[in-house]
Parts: sequence; C-alpha cells; structure tokens
Amino acid sequence: MNVKVSIGLHFVFHYDHLFNHSCIETLLRNNYATFKEIRTRTITVQGSKGDSKKAKLFITLQRSPDFQENMKKFNEIREENEKLAAKNAAKTAEPEAAAENKETEK
Repeated sequence: MNVKVSIGLHFVFHYDHLFNHSCIETLLRNNYATFKEIRTRTITVQGSKGDSKKAKLFITLQRSPDFQENMKKFNEIREENEKLAAKNAAKTAEPEAAAENKETEK
C-alpha cells in the first residue's frame, strides 16, 4: 500500500472524513470509506495573461460501516506480510553468511 493511502486511512480512522483526492479510489474500492459529499467550486486564478476561472473538485469521504472490521483484516495481513518478509530476509542472509565463513577459512 502506498504512503498516500496509508495517510488517507489514518485520517479516516481518526477524523471520520477525508478530503485528499489521491487515495479516494483505493479507500472506496476496499470499503474503508463511503462518499459523503461531492461538490465543485469555481475559483479565480491570476496569471500572466490575466485572471481565469477554474473548477475545483471537493470530495468528502466518511468511514464506512465496515471500517473497523476492514482495518482489523488490513493489520492482520500487514503483520503476516512483515513476518514473511523477515523470514525471506533470514533465508537470504544464511547463504551469504555461509559464503563469508568459507572465504575467511581460506
């Protein structure tokens, strides 16, 4: 999971809403959040060629009813992945350590 999604989960977990666009799709797809509000706003942007109008999109999410259960599953999977990564790192380190021992014996 990328950093932006992790930060998004943190905000939804602690604040019950989120305004960041970059991780919205992932949070919705994995049922961590639901749409609360979608709105646009016209803003004036000052530029070298004069002022122009642009639309700004605001998407507000809130925690889904299954948020706590999904977070529990997420943490279980993360812990399992960390254990597997540590196990694989240990397996990789064993042959390297054996090779180093052989070289020092010569």
